[in-house]
This record gives sequence, structure tokens and C-alpha cells, in this order.
Amino acid sequence: METTITDASNAIWNAFDPPKSDEEWAALEKAALTLIDATKLNAVGGTGPMDKEWAAQPAWKPFNEAMLQASQGALKAIRAKNHEALLAASDQLYPPCEGCHMLFNPGVVNQN
Repeated sequence: METTITDASNAIWNAFDPPKSDEEWAALEKAALTLIDATKLNAVGGTGPMDKEWAAQPAWKPFNEAMLQASQGALKAIRAKNHEALLAASDQLYPPCEGCHMLFNPGVVNQN
């Protein structure tokens, strides 16, 4: 998570202002695609020391699915260059991340 999801989700969350160039939109697209790929890896147990154990628990799956849906929404907004929709997807991305951390890894909640 630290090397993949954190950087990608922060890129989405920090897109407060509309991207000014195709390169900025491309960087956001890469972040959204990274998050989508990460949800697929998470679904089978990820790579972290506790990921397989967590992924086997029923409570893990809704968080991962919500992260996937928000990431797909972000990707759709980015490809349409729709900043308002990107902000909405960003808002949808935060709750599953925060909720999962609170339940499975509370030591990382609110760390920047």
C-alpha cells in the first residue's frame, strides 16, 4: 500500500485545481489506473505481510470494491477531463480507505 496505493490516492485527492496540461491529466490517469490495478491485487491478498489474512475476511471485500468503484469513477472523469466529476470520485475514494484503515490497520489512519 505504501508504495502503490498511497501515492496514487494522494494524486487523486490532491487534484484540487483543474489540471492545466495534458501531462497533468495523464499523471492523474496513471494514478487512477494504478488504483484499479491495486484493487485487483488486494482482492487476492495483496503483497503486504497481513494482506492475505485481511483479504480473507468478509469485511475487507466491501472496502476493496468501494475503492475499485471510486477509482473507476476517477478514471472516467479524468478521461473526460471533467474536473468536477474527478472531485466527486475523490470524495468517494476517501471513505473506503479510511474505513478499511480503521478496521484493519488503525495505526495508519490520519498519517500523512
